[in-house]
Order: sequence, then C-alpha cells, then structure tokens
Amino acid sequence: MVLIGSSMGGYIATAASEILKPKGLYLLSPAFYLPGYRRTEFKQSEESTRVFHGWQDTVVTHEYSWKICQKYRIRLLMLNSDHRLLNELPFLSLEFERFLTGSG
Repeated sequence: MVLIGSSMGGYIATAASEILKPKGLYLLSPAFYLPGYRRTEFKQSEESTRVFHGWQDTVVTHEYSWKICQKYRIRLLMLNSDHRLLNELPFLSLEFERFLTGSG
C-alpha cells in the first residue's frame, strides 16, 4: 500500500501512515503546521516518503514542507507551480511511476 495526498490530504495521509504502515508516502503541497491542526510530530522514513511543493503556493507556504522535510530528512522537490501543481502533472505522474517501481 502507498498513500498519496495533496494539501490537507497530505497531512491526513502522513498521520494515517503511522497506523496503516504503507510502503510509501507521496505528498503534494502537504498542509503541515497550519493553525488548528493537532499534530506537528510524525514518525517518517526518508526512504519511503517524497514531498513536492510549488514555489508560488499561496495556500500552504513551502516553508512548512521544508521544515518537516528537514526535520525528518525527507526528499523535497520544489516546483515552479502553485498550490495545485497542475502545470506539473506530467512530471508528477512520471515521478510517481518511478516512486512505485523503486527507481526514483
């Protein structure tokens, strides 16, 4: 099982991963550290998690992704996009395929 989540779904997938124990997490503009969110600490594996965030994201600041990735030594890739990352879908699809096959 692999969990994928975008925005608040990234936060939920990360929290759920501690119970579900997926083989991987694929997070797009994850909404970490937002006011009102109960969890700020997670148990993550750098090898099984990938995070993508847009430089022009005005919904969830990319500094939050940087903070969690730095803390847990997770690979973060910043993209020239906004919160929805729509202009990067072909690239994200290719990266997801590489992630699933273990070649990326």
